[in-house]
Amino acid sequence: MSDLIIALNGLGEAWGSAIWRASWHGAIAVVVAWTACRLLPRLSPQVRVWLWRLAFLKLLVGLIPLRPIHLPVLPASAVGMSVFPQAPVTEFVPARISAVASTPPAVGAEVILPALATVLLGIWLVGVLWYGVRMAQSRRMVQRLLMDCEPLRDQDLSDAIQELCQRSGVRRPPTVLVGEGAGPLLLGIRRPVVVLPRALLASCDRGEMWLMLAHEVAHLRRRDLVWNWIPLFAQMLFFFHPLVWLGRREWVVSQEMACDALALEITSTDDAEYGRMLVKFAAEHGGHREQLITVGIAESAKSLRRRLVAMAHLTRLTRRRLVLVGLSVGVLAVAALVPWRPSARPAVTVTAGTAWSHGRWHAWAGRGDAG
Repeated sequence: MSDLIIALNGLGEAWGSAIWRASWHGAIAVVVAWTACRLLPRLSPQVRVWLWRLAFLKLLVGLIPLRPIHLPVLPASAVGMSVFPQAPVTEFVPARISAVASTPPAVGAEVILPALATVLLGIWLVGVLWYGVRMAQSRRMVQRLLMDCEPLRDQDLSDAIQELCQRSGVRRPPTVLVGEGAGPLLLGIRRPVVVLPRALLASCDRGEMWLMLAHEVAHLRRRDLVWNWIPLFAQMLFFFHPLVWLGRREWVVSQEMACDALALEITSTDDAEYGRMLVKFAAEHGGHREQLITVGIAESAKSLRRRLVAMAHLTRLTRRRLVLVGLSVGVLAVAALVPWRPSARPAVTVTAGTAWSHGRWHAWAGRGDAG
């Protein structure tokens, strides 16, 4: 039993070191992304999304024990002077101290209890299991939703989504089904499916449905269902971290902003008309729904105002701006994901023998110059 507790304590210590390192590294990344998005309201939605992607990637990468790259940017320590060259510390350790340190403790001398890190590891495993159960429940809800759906019989809407896929560059159009739900949903990675609620079809005209379908196609074009697994796993592993929950909400808002921008681009629609569609949808069909493995057009009414403000500042990305954005994101990715650690510049230790040799050389050189 003692051996098992010792092994668990070692595992808990390793887990505690990794989770602590990833937590504060990720916290810094989340704060930087949140500050940039709030202080720069005209920041491009694509840049916002990439800021949050890098923040969550930094959180997950922090769990990997990578060897940091030391940057010698700190001042070097003072130059030391020693009479004799320094020898390794192990050569001066007395034999008695080494023997005592290497002697294992007597078995049964004390009761070995689980360490605090081991207890926290057990609590963390319970939380991860709870979140895994939520994911399984969400998947079952999606399966039941699909079982109750029926194929779309409106040929005009089928042609509309085909045209939107061609405009956006989506090679494989999604299957459109009609069922129940709070709003249009995009689900499925290998076989994408768009679910349109029956109530929505009855209350919206063709122009509004055109814009809603464009938003779902934008999600598909941006592969948001694939990217959403990053914050999903981060929230499962760091369910105790309040900044992770904040970052997940900001991730969703930034993602919706980027889809709004792409939907406006592929439909060539005025932002005022698109905004009226969002307001009408939030007023008639808004509400909370499961957000684990699906994406839709409106997450909550609270994010609606921010999305409308972001649409007012949208600017078309030229090729030059696109290149600059790509370079900026690449630099940020390297700075965020590569483990850097500032270190002091190497100090030069001068021994007495070396100083005497240098002094003798300079004296001899001086006599040579005088001659």
